[in-house]
Amino acid sequence: MKIATRALAGLCLAAVVAGAPLAAGHTQSQPQEPRAPQAQRQGNESQERRAPWWRDSAVQKELDLSARQITKIEKIWTTNAPPIREQHKQLDALEAETNRVIRENTADEKVLAQLLDRMEAVRSQINKARTLMVYRMHQALTPEQYRKLSEINDRRRKERGRR
Repeated sequence: MKIATRALAGLCLAAVVAGAPLAAGHTQSQPQEPRAPQAQRQGNESQERRAPWWRDSAVQKELDLSARQITKIEKIWTTNAPPIREQHKQLDALEAETNRVIRENTADEKVLAQLLDRMEAVRSQINKARTLMVYRMHQALTPEQYRKLSEINDRRRKERGRR
């Protein structure tokens, strides 16, 4: 009975770990290219990467962004993006360790639970930092520019075949 319970818990955990990045990526509007898993990023190198929206001349024109707004948004990005990238590296390492522990099926449940707590804490920090960054960027816009940006993001999602 104990083995069956552990096996079921392991399967549930694997499903959560596999699905969490997907769920986390769809919780808010995306001002920049969404982060893909490492293997997917390497496999899509031939795909053209789109410039972040505030650097895209067509978006700048459509939103009628001023040079001051672009500079402010760029500063928000350059200040916040590097720490978020570092946290992603931490998360990738914790996910790899978690997957290894699950695959080996030898760790004490408490050890796995602690590892999961650390992994989810980092994921939470990333989501919080990213959401605050996006919010600060949006604050640099007028309400009309924000509405137009939302329309642009919706249009881009449809072009990529999402929702």
